Amino acid sequence: MKKNTKNMLSIDNNAQAKFMAYVIYMIVGSYFKATNCLMQDVEYNLECVYVSGTEKLQMFMEDMCISFVEELLLPKLPLEFINEIVNVTFLEPDKNGRRAVCFEAEGYRLVVKAKYSRDPYFIADLYIDIPSETDRGGEAPGEGAAA
Repeated sequence: MKKNTKNMLSIDNNAQAKFMAYVIYMIVGSYFKATNCLMQDVEYNLECVYVSGTEKLQMFMEDMCISFVEELLLPKLPLEFINEIVNVTFLEPDKNGRRAVCFEAEGYRLVVKAKYSRDPYFIADLYIDIPSETDRGGEAPGEGAAA
């Protein structure tokens, strides 16, 4: 049997964005008390792309995400937010093809996305004291603090 040597870095941008969104969902979500995914069909689709990657690639991207969370993100997250059960949604890809993952609890919203490459990087915006959906009439909150 021929070994699959396909380089995951050469897959299309949509699959790359899905792969990284699942890594973010899985790793960042594990730092909260619990997660409640509001888009289970999308979660399943992202997971399917993730499991199609090699174990080596999965571990590499997970390690990069863990480093980002522990070194840059956790010091900026309020303890009361981390101790919450957060709702998770997946946003549509941005103009650069990055798909953001949104973690939200009462008064807090964390949006994390990543660039998929040999040297991936993660970026996050933390919004604090955001009004509830009904209070803000469905509008997006103002600029948050970048992690």
